[in-house]
Amino acid sequence: MAAASLQGKILLVGAGKMGGALLEGWLTHGLSPADVAIVDPAPPAEMATFLKEQKIERLPKPGSFLPDAVVIAVKPQAADEVVPKVAAYLRPRTVVISIMAGRTLASIEKHLPPASLVVRGLPNTSASIGRGIRSRSGINMSAPLRNFSRPNFSARSAKWNGSKTSN
Repeated sequence: MAAASLQGKILLVGAGKMGGALLEGWLTHGLSPADVAIVDPAPPAEMATFLKEQKIERLPKPGSFLPDAVVIAVKPQAADEVVPKVAAYLRPRTVVISIMAGRTLASIEKHLPPASLVVRGLPNTSASIGRGIRSRSGINMSAPLRNFSRPNFSARSAKWNGSKTSN
């Protein structure tokens, strides 16, 4: 199966090991550095250097960067502090994708505006090697949103569960 073309603007919240692996994979598979911004006040030194070299915007002000997707890649214990801040970047059709382990959709949605489009992704090692990601959605996502999520989070393959009751 050929790799899908990456497209859209992504705000990555958290640029540690997993967030950094996703970012590097996106860039490797064609996402332009101009189409990604990072919210991480203190990324690891190596990642800070990488962001500077790639000219990737760090800490954009809400409204100055209009993402199609916000990827939350922080440690689960930071969720209650970080997720409410994500709301400032959301537009009506922005997809919020959490790769936090141990956090339900409800625990994320409670910090966001009603009707937010939230997806849980469980990338594990597969994301860093460009082989796929497992995801679940708490909403019945429209075809355009699925089409955005699949190529941007599944370099080569995906397992998609769009059921209303998945957690």
